Amino acid sequence: MNDNAQRDERLPLKHLLYFVSSPSSPLQLQEGLDMALAMSAMGQDVSLLFSQQASRVLRAGFDASAQGARDLRKNLKALSLYGIKHVYYLNPEGFTTEALTGTAVFVDQIQTLINQHDRTISL
Repeated sequence: MNDNAQRDERLPLKHLLYFVSSPSSPLQLQEGLDMALAMSAMGQDVSLLFSQQASRVLRAGFDASAQGARDLRKNLKALSLYGIKHVYYLNPEGFTTEALTGTAVFVDQIQTLINQHDRTISL
């Protein structure tokens, strides 16, 4: 968030969780999604951004259980139940609507997205 902008202290901080992990580490992605759900359940304003590599786990047919993680699509379907409304993808080609809906962003939009949040956490 812009340092010169005044923020209402009564509002929760806006957090952006930026998933950069590759599909070879679904446990890290699973833990990040669990953290997002917990933060949102505690009243925090949480948005998610998936890098091109991290977004591969969201495609239909990705088997996280083969690498020791539970099916991440179940967590993703629960996002709206926890109040997480903003999910962004970098280069989402190949996605199906079954995988997850979200907003596509391009590389040149990432900094703007980061600037719109008070805290960015890379996972």
